[in-house]
Amino acid sequence: MSNRVSKRSTIGLRSSSRRSVVIFEICLIRYGEEAESVGRNVEISTPVELHTLRRSTIHFAQSPAPVAQPSFAQVLDSVARTNATLASQMPVLNAKAVRVAGPSRLESQAHIQEWRIHILRRSAIVFASFVMLLTLGATAQENRSDISLQGTGFFTRDSSGNGISRTTSDTGGFQVGYRYHINRWLSAEGDYGFGRNTQSYFGSFGESRVRSDVHAVTGDLVVNLPLPLRRIKTYALAGGGGLIFDPSGNSGGSLPGASTQAKGAFLYGAGADYALTRHFSLRAEYRGFVYKNPDFGLAALHTDSWTHTAQPSAGIVFRF
Repeated sequence: MSNRVSKRSTIGLRSSSRRSVVIFEICLIRYGEEAESVGRNVEISTPVELHTLRRSTIHFAQSPAPVAQPSFAQVLDSVARTNATLASQMPVLNAKAVRVAGPSRLESQAHIQEWRIHILRRSAIVFASFVMLLTLGATAQENRSDISLQGTGFFTRDSSGNGISRTTSDTGGFQVGYRYHINRWLSAEGDYGFGRNTQSYFGSFGESRVRSDVHAVTGDLVVNLPLPLRRIKTYALAGGGGLIFDPSGNSGGSLPGASTQAKGAFLYGAGADYALTRHFSLRAEYRGFVYKNPDFGLAALHTDSWTHTAQPSAGIVFRF
């Protein structure tokens, strides 16, 4: 073990005309090492009286020996012992896991189904409200709907087939319709027409007559024609529907065994509206029906031929 040697420092003073210079000579003695001499020059700005400072000896106390730091393993071991001590002092709780009964699979599926139905209902309500708002907004901007009442004529062309000739009496009737204007150029329309006529059949059996009511139920699309006519709007239409022939049973116009019969028909036509006011107009129209001749379910009257009925009409229109 090295002997402790006290440290010694020597201070020398050297003067000049304006300032004094203090020279420190410090001898440091360390454990197990040779002494080292270190010289330091310190300039002192304040004048120093030389007669008071001749030679001084400064003794420095030796710093204590450094304290050893614990290692990382020692720290971990100390923390583990502390945790073990605290755990031994804590009370022990006897806990038991309890299983809570949840909904069954069927109940979950039923709940999901109810939730889906609820969402669908809400979506349907929102969609219907949206459509209603659009309809009200469109109605507020302009009148898109109109209804019409017209008087009609019913003129059917004569035809023949299978050795049977058929003629039809000309008659009149009426027609009511509803039209929705989708936009400026296109509209959708539904109509019902009524008429009554007598149909005569000639063949080897002689002559047979059937008087019947004719119901025309049709639907069509209407295209507005851009003709530069003031107050007049022209249009063309095409669609389809059915003609229902219903024997009336009147004397002199009935045939035993005749029954009600419907025939599909192709519809075409054109017309024009003349505006009287913002809501009322006059309408003139022509419609044509192409369909097969009815035989009222009797083989003796079956001509297996096509015919055409022209239906001119005129009436009044209310737009709203």
